[in-house]
Amino acid sequence: MLVTVEWCRGLIGVQTTAHDAYITTLIGAAQKRIASYLGQPIERVERTHSSLCTASVISEYGIVILPASINVELASVYSGGGDITALSHIERDCMVAVPSDYIGLMADVTYQSGWTSTDVPADVQYAIAQLVQHYYTRTELSSSNYAGLQSTSSSDAGVITHSRTIDRDYEQAILSRLERWRLRP
Repeated sequence: MLVTVEWCRGLIGVQTTAHDAYITTLIGAAQKRIASYLGQPIERVERTHSSLCTASVISEYGIVILPASINVELASVYSGGGDITALSHIERDCMVAVPSDYIGLMADVTYQSGWTSTDVPADVQYAIAQLVQHYYTRTELSSSNYAGLQSTSSSDAGVITHSRTIDRDYEQAILSRLERWRLRP
């Protein structure tokens, strides 16, 4: 989780730990909703991407294009049967520069993207907390609502399905403050 239950509990004004499981579910729903809006996972994940090394404008480097991601850290690069991690580096969170000798060869790039609780930007962290507060105050704490907070498919990931009391305009206003992190098609 990118925010703590304790922090959200304080924002909501809950004094006891009795609702911590519910608040944890709300944090998960808020993070999924933000990830869906941004078009990418926001919590740190490791991925492997295979792609052809292509030529770049800088003659001494080839480029491997990664799927658009945020906060990318390179873990390993393998190409031509060997580990070329030490010879490679990330450019602009979406490209891996490799030596030009590898142009035309396939490369397997393992990288991490997304944030941890220690490096999540303040605007994202605050948006999660605001959504949690909104969901908490706009839903009743009952077993049917608790179950309704679970994502039902990837297309509506993070959308609270018990929506009769959720103010979608308010939710959208919170999300729109994160526009700078949103992936462009």
